[in-house]
Amino acid sequence: LGANEKIRVGFIGLGGRGMQSAAWFAKIDGVEVAALCDVDSTVIARAKEVYPNASTATDLRQVLDDKSIDAVVVSTGNHW
Repeated sequence: LGANEKIRVGFIGLGGRGMQSAAWFAKIDGVEVAALCDVDSTVIARAKEVYPNASTATDLRQVLDDKSIDAVVVSTGNHW
């Protein structure tokens, strides 16, 4: 297997757009929803029910610093 056999993606911002994006990416062969990040722990808990194998964080820097993550999708409001 090649090094890029599976692309591990982190999702930052798990509101409507973030969860829609995660669902879309999860349907692509070879893509894994690997990390979930939101400032609201209640939102993370809901997302974790859908993606139980994903790691979680409330600080986006944790996702960005994670060397096992190949790509991130940022779906945050413009007030961030």
